[in-house]
Amino acid sequence: MGDSIGAGRRELAANGTLAARAGRRGLRVRCRRGTCAVTREGDRSDYVLHAGAVFEVRAPGLLVVWALTPAAVELERPPRAGLPTAFAAWRRLVAGVEAAVSLIRARAG
Repeated sequence: MGDSIGAGRRELAANGTLAARAGRRGLRVRCRRGTCAVTREGDRSDYVLHAGAVFEVRAPGLLVVWALTPAAVELERPPRAGLPTAFAAWRRLVAGVEAAVSLIRARAG
């Protein structure tokens, strides 16, 4: 088999492979140039990506990328949904509730 890598961009010769392990947040495979196939652990299907296509893995596990032609592939780890993201969602929810309460009060009064 070929290389085992984490996130980043990689050039592959035709028939070259690389293996990567998706973590809990998953992994995004972006085909920048050429054509490649992606196979995932436990998945009976293979996925063919042409230049510009993206394949997103949303669960942990091993995946292998196989270059069908000379290809450039980029692996990206999705951003962690941390406190700033959760806080922003909470503020939007509170703002929506406040707007609904204001509308109800205006109609009642």
